[in-house]
Amino acid sequence: MVLDIDSPGGAVPASDYLYRSVERLAREKPVVASIRGTGASGAYLICCAAQRIVATPGSTVGSIGVISIRPVLQTLLQRLGVSVDVSKSGAYKDMGAFWREATSEEERKMQLLIDDFYGVFVSIVAGARGIAEDRVKEIATGDLDRAIDLAAELTGSPRRPVFIRPHRGMRERIFGTVADSLVESVAAEVESRLWLESLRS
Repeated sequence: MVLDIDSPGGAVPASDYLYRSVERLAREKPVVASIRGTGASGAYLICCAAQRIVATPGSTVGSIGVISIRPVLQTLLQRLGVSVDVSKSGAYKDMGAFWREATSEEERKMQLLIDDFYGVFVSIVAGARGIAEDRVKEIATGDLDRAIDLAAELTGSPRRPVFIRPHRGMRERIFGTVADSLVESVAAEVESRLWLESLRS
């Protein structure tokens, strides 16, 4: 079985489900993951269930980490004169709601969830690649720090990086990757709540 991978990743539940599905398959037959363009985050997690990973030299591979993004539209709703009335059965039932800021307790709980799955992710990568978990954490999010160190060593300059980024116009800021993630997050939230409402009716 050859997995054709070209994805920047996705939601934790879907990535975890696919990883475990491939892992079960790999117990029965050889599985090779082929990364043609991008095999990052959740997509790389899935690759870790294969016995071998093949990637082209130009592929983007890795990005071991977990991120939670949610839009907060509280100010916008207030400007539009829209209020949200919530009745709930538990303190965390509307955790992640886009119509209000998160409480400090919700932020703590969300961070615990992120840290927990990050630990699982690191453990899976360490086992699949045959390296220590501490080493996985060192290289998990990329090589920018190492590149800065090397540049300082090569030039004999002190390590004082100055980050220069190109100017991005309004259109780029609105339609950039973060905006895409926010839109996707809103869509997922709305879809989830509509699905729950359909179950109740």
